[in-house]
Amino acid sequence: RPLIVHALTCRLKPKPCHSPPWPTSSQSAARAVLHAGLYGSSLLSVTSSSAMSRIVNAGALSIGGTLVPIVPVGPQVTAITCLFLPVYVKSEALAAALAPYGKVLDIRFGVYQDHPTLRTGTRYIRMEMEESTPVPNFLRVSGHGATFDYRGLRRVCRRCQREGHIKAACNVPYCTRCAV
Repeated sequence: RPLIVHALTCRLKPKPCHSPPWPTSSQSAARAVLHAGLYGSSLLSVTSSSAMSRIVNAGALSIGGTLVPIVPVGPQVTAITCLFLPVYVKSEALAAALAPYGKVLDIRFGVYQDHPTLRTGTRYIRMEMEESTPVPNFLRVSGHGATFDYRGLRRVCRRCQREGHIKAACNVPYCTRCAV
């Protein structure tokens, strides 16, 4: 069963039934249609960003033999967790580092549950991320290494910059960046 990595908020008219008979072509892409109740909009969950693009570009989805138009409602917002960034690094510096990847909407500090005024090294970011340039899983922000995590992230090794493994499991004999 694939992991749902993207959700598309859209207007489906007429409203879909609770268990729509998905045609075979849409069955692999669409996972669920949930009626949100606000202004007749629904939430369509899909398996990947490419599936979301295909459905949006098609402009309609066949549900029970009826073509239902898909109308995207606003930009897609991604929730990103930033780990290991010191609390004295300003949120403006983090927003500037993330600017090439999309529009930062909100940055919140993580706090300890027992001490709500004491900040952790975690930040919670909401941003409209560009599909063509996703945020990498690590960046340097004001001279500090920050690790990012979000749904759909393609992880790369910190040592060799390749996908498919992490630094602890890296068996590349030398660093591909500096050949040491």
